[in-house]
Amino acid sequence: ATLFTRTTVRDLMTPTPATITPDAELREAAQQMLYLEVHRLFVEEDGRLVGVISQSDVARAVALART
Repeated sequence: ATLFTRTTVRDLMTPTPATITPDAELREAAQQMLYLEVHRLFVEEDGRLVGVISQSDVARAVALART
């Protein structure tokens, strides 16, 4: 119970998360996730967070042949 009462998000967050731009190609996002060994990338445009892309988003796109 003390973990939830004394631990803040700041204590556990990734301070510099991996980012990508919205106009990057899907292949680049997939390669970056593999290289960095992360499951998601935060999408930034002009220094603002505009979305998140995950490995499951990439898999869904491939499965639906949207690539």
